Amino acid sequence: MHSETTDLTPSLAQLQLTREITFDYAGARDIDNVIGNISGIGIGGGSAWTVSDEGRTFERLAVADGGFALVEQYDLDDFFPGLPEGHEADLESVDVFDGRLWLCGSHCRVRREAEEPGTLDPNFKRRPSRHLLGSIALGGSGKPKKGTGLALPYTGAGSLRRRLRENPYLSSFLDLPSKENGLDIEGLTLLPNRLLLGLRGPVTATQWSSRCRAGPHRLPMTSRTCICSTSAGSVCATLPDATTTCWCWQAR
Repeated sequence: MHSETTDLTPSLAQLQLTREITFDYAGARDIDNVIGNISGIGIGGGSAWTVSDEGRTFERLAVADGGFALVEQYDLDDFFPGLPEGHEADLESVDVFDGRLWLCGSHCRVRREAEEPGTLDPNFKRRPSRHLLGSIALGGSGKPKKGTGLALPYTGAGSLRRRLRENPYLSSFLDLPSKENGLDIEGLTLLPNRLLLGLRGPVTATQWSSRCRAGPHRLPMTSRTCICSTSAGSVCATLPDATTTCWCWQAR
């Protein structure tokens, strides 16, 4: 392991002028898997923190020549002992705010692999190990402190997925696999009194109202544009080649 650097301010200022920043993971367990699946990087508390969407670890790196070098690798289960076992945590995002390290998993579902080629299995896999949204207190040296991990429940009342069911834009997508426009959390950032999540999915057309006055219009196979006249004016929507039904929405 690399020795810890305590005064990082001058080095961080120099890094702002560096075009290429390296991350040296020498000494990490399962290093190929860690490097090949890095999914989130956060810088704060004098360190860089990385997570991957495989495994159940997170890494702390200190400023070194040309970038950052590994200081220590941590097991999630040492800080969140209740995290469901058996599968990867699928961590996708990390942030540092107000003396705490925040971590978030994808919270997604996946479709089961079909037993027969060319068929689709109707069942989905629930992965509660991916349902982590929590934080860990950082000590004076920037090291995460055991026994300080706090997280929302992974399932049931109070869990993030249960709370999102109250959201009218997201609730209908929560039971879909992530690769089929289901919930897939890929970003996290903290602000005073707010936590913001970045979603890879679902993709929703929130710029339109769901109150459609004109209703659906059947179009010829060769047509790809629908023009709908509403009280707010004309709205045009370009359709995929294979689409034959156009839903016209009233603009807000």
